[in-house]
Amino acid sequence: MIAFGYEAMGLASDDVFVCTLDKTGQVKREVRIKQPYVSIIHDMAVTQKHIVLPFGGYVTSLERLKAGKIHWGWDQTKPSMIGVLPARRRGEGRALVQGSRALHDAHVQRAHGRQQSHPVRAVLGFEFLSVLPASGWLAVES
Repeated sequence: MIAFGYEAMGLASDDVFVCTLDKTGQVKREVRIKQPYVSIIHDMAVTQKHIVLPFGGYVTSLERLKAGKIHWGWDQTKPSMIGVLPARRRGEGRALVQGSRALHDAHVQRAHGRQQSHPVRAVLGFEFLSVLPASGWLAVES
């Protein structure tokens, strides 16, 4: 099983943990990464080679929380992003793809890989596709 958590080191932290667990529930692999800004990661996709984490737009900060605002708020200045990690290796082959505008699609419809030079394709929602190159394929080392 693969699981992820955002704000992994506490309120408003930019830490994301991605873990692989065995059938007994023991963590077999843990990858810790930093988001470029703190945002909700509501869903993920997993292919044989990659883990896809889309996020964007909904943000928080300690300053926001101390000011008594609700935890998450929309910030149209933050771009949509897709993080891609290798499913089985440590740090090699990571990518962060930035969209041209702030959009948020909470669910991944599908993702799959292929053997050529662009091995990951994620369909995240019709508006979020503006994050992807025209081909729809993310260029990530396999």
